[in-house]
Amino acid sequence: MNNNELDKLKKRLYTKGESFEKRSRRDTFYGTREKKPNDYWEKPKKKKFGYLRTILILSFSFIIFATLAFINFWYSGENVVSQKNINIDIKAPTTISGGEIFSFDVFIENRNNANLEIADLVIYYPEGAFSIDGKELIRKRYPLGLVNSGTSVKQSIDMVLFGQEEETKTVKASLEYRLSNSNAIFVSDSTHSIQITKQPIDVLVSLPEEANNGQDINMEIEISSNADTITKNLVLKLAYPTGFQFTSASPSPNTGNNIWKIGDMESFQERKIAIQGIIEGQDTEGKAFQAQVGTINEEGSFIPYGSSIGSLTVKRTSVNLALFINGEDSSDNIANKGDSMRGELVWKNNLPTIIKNASIEVKFKGDAVGAESISATQGSYRVIDKTLIWNSSKIPALASIQPGQTGRVFFSFSISDPLPAGKNLLISIEGQVRGDQIQNNIIKNIKVGSNLQLTTRSLHYTGQFSNTGPMPPQINNETTYTIIWSLTNEANTFSDVKVISTLPAYVRWIGNVSPTDENINFNMETGEIVWEVNNVSPGTGTISSAKEVAFQIGFSPNLGHIGQMPELMTQANLEGRDNFTGTRINKQKPPLTTSLSSDPQFVYIEGIVVSESTEE
Repeated sequence: MNNNELDKLKKRLYTKGESFEKRSRRDTFYGTREKKPNDYWEKPKKKKFGYLRTILILSFSFIIFATLAFINFWYSGENVVSQKNINIDIKAPTTISGGEIFSFDVFIENRNNANLEIADLVIYYPEGAFSIDGKELIRKRYPLGLVNSGTSVKQSIDMVLFGQEEETKTVKASLEYRLSNSNAIFVSDSTHSIQITKQPIDVLVSLPEEANNGQDINMEIEISSNADTITKNLVLKLAYPTGFQFTSASPSPNTGNNIWKIGDMESFQERKIAIQGIIEGQDTEGKAFQAQVGTINEEGSFIPYGSSIGSLTVKRTSVNLALFINGEDSSDNIANKGDSMRGELVWKNNLPTIIKNASIEVKFKGDAVGAESISATQGSYRVIDKTLIWNSSKIPALASIQPGQTGRVFFSFSISDPLPAGKNLLISIEGQVRGDQIQNNIIKNIKVGSNLQLTTRSLHYTGQFSNTGPMPPQINNETTYTIIWSLTNEANTFSDVKVISTLPAYVRWIGNVSPTDENINFNMETGEIVWEVNNVSPGTGTISSAKEVAFQIGFSPNLGHIGQMPELMTQANLEGRDNFTGTRINKQKPPLTTSLSSDPQFVYIEGIVVSESTEE
């Protein structure tokens, strides 16, 4: 910069109103930079994040506004839909018996000022829930459709609930619904608890109260259904105590030695499983056997429906005793009138010392044993108290029984025929061994079964109905007959009794029945006749009148019957259960024909079918 320029700058500096262009220190230091042509086209730079900050503020404001609006819409309860105004009420019992069919109602009440659209009721069932037809229930949806404002709807539901006694089950009801112009699904829930007061499956473990160490024992598991419907896929599971050695079972287990597949059980149906084994333990030690019946779910877990525990006490006696009836070492035996029975008493010296002067007795108690039929090999019989006696005079080994020595005696007897009056006849047999400072006994029982009998008769001239038609029967003509079924029973009550037979195609069911209130039914498609008797009391036919039913049929012979005595009905099958012994019977009576041997006015020739051409 020259002197002239410097002078001009000084003048401008002190001149009022004069302005100067700003320069950077760089320009001052290096001088003024010459501008390039592109410098005149550079655009001013905008501030960073300005628009983004505005968008974010607006978005957050909208979200806050929408949330406040939704909360006000949902919870205000005024002119909008609120969960507080939807009531779900489950009307169901609080206690039931396991396996019992029961119904419950679910009430949905909409107290809102708006409608609930596309509403569905979803029931979540507890474990062990089944439909009446036996299908497992887990979850089920019931479409309700539109639930208008201020209205209520009801859904009725039937089910069966299985579980253990005093177990609590919970049913959950969920209402799923949409609102108008919305795809969102809203849910309201309610629950109800039900306690099972009685287990649906009864289980009974029967075994001796005591057993000697190392003794063979017999155990019986009785299973019965209390359910109102069929119970499917049942499994029996046993837990044995330590010291028990499984030997056999009838029927055999399906898995290992303690799991049986019972399968399906009808209402009030019963099953039995017999188990044999050897028990060992200390003197007076208790042993517990647990039986559980239930199902196995999809995860493989066992779900019990019924359970029971049976126990016995192990004894280390000086002398082991075992009593066999007809070769069976069972605590409860079953026999029928007139049966011949064999007995065997086995003993063993458990002491390390000799037992001297031993004697053996077997005593009989009960009116159903024929006193004159009791006898023994190498023993004496005392009639006054029905006692068999063995001693060293007949069996020298009893004078001195060595340690570990065993022996046995045999006897026989018969069940009375006819049976004495009374019901639930029981024979008790007690075996006893005595010696110097030792004594032991064993008792076995025999339940005497009753004799339920069916008599069938065909009549024409006599009976409860007036019969028509030619005798002997003629082709192309109908002859009617009266059929009589009669039941007698001696000692025990029978249940589930029924008689079943079938009419041939050429025999017609007329429909006359006497007495008219008897439960007898005819199936026109199969020709089957079923008489549902149910219970038959002891003494029926002896103390009281026989149980009888009469019905009328019509026989129309064809050409193939000429010269024959055709069947009027097939064999009759008698079924029933002896409630005292627990055994079921199934007896058959031969078919009834046109030979009326029970009709006093009938002559043999009148049973042979003839041609109509023989008429005069």
